[in-house]
Amino acid sequence: MIDWKSVLTGSVDNCWTEFKKILLELRNMYVPVTKVKDKAKAPWINYKAVKWVKKKHRVFRKYNGQ
Repeated sequence: MIDWKSVLTGSVDNCWTEFKKILLELRNMYVPVTKVKDKAKAPWINYKAVKWVKKKHRVFRKYNGQ
């Protein structure tokens, strides 16, 4: 519960700074933070496998008329 009338007094710049400070504090308290992991490729996908998959896609596009 925040009394906004007492917090947001003074100049517009001061009000914005205080509002932003409160908002960031609330974000840090209530928004969970997780690290995004890179998609790890399957261990069996090596250079040759990628090469064959690309060839398969190329041939399919050619067959499909694209």
